[in-house]
Amino acid sequence: MYIKGMKSLFSLNLLLTIVLVGILFFPFFASAQLVPCGGPDQPCQLCHLFEMIGRIVNFARQVATLIGIVILLAASITLMVSAGKPDLIEKAKKMLYTTVIALVIIYLGWGIVVLLYTALGAAESPAHWLKVCG
Repeated sequence: MYIKGMKSLFSLNLLLTIVLVGILFFPFFASAQLVPCGGPDQPCQLCHLFEMIGRIVNFARQVATLIGIVILLAASITLMVSAGKPDLIEKAKKMLYTTVIALVIIYLGWGIVVLLYTALGAAESPAHWLKVCG
């Protein structure tokens, strides 16, 4: 009975966390603007392709970060409500470890893309790597 109540409490906490994160970051998803050209006054050029790739990389990194934060919260809650049960503790530790490794890989990949854009001369500096058409 107690364990069933803990599972429903965990599910409720996870659902509330997802809803809150979704509400807070919905404008972020709605205003992604991945395609930088195509309007009547701005025809698309080759440099816009690279700018769009950069925007997609940034957007994917931000979405992955948000998902990682939600998973870290879920793993932390699982660890707190595990009540000393070894299987739940191991599950929470595995979730934490896997999420941290995934976020490190994502940020290293993003750093490599920024470094390549800068090294190839597509951007003037790492701070402005996304602005290749300006």
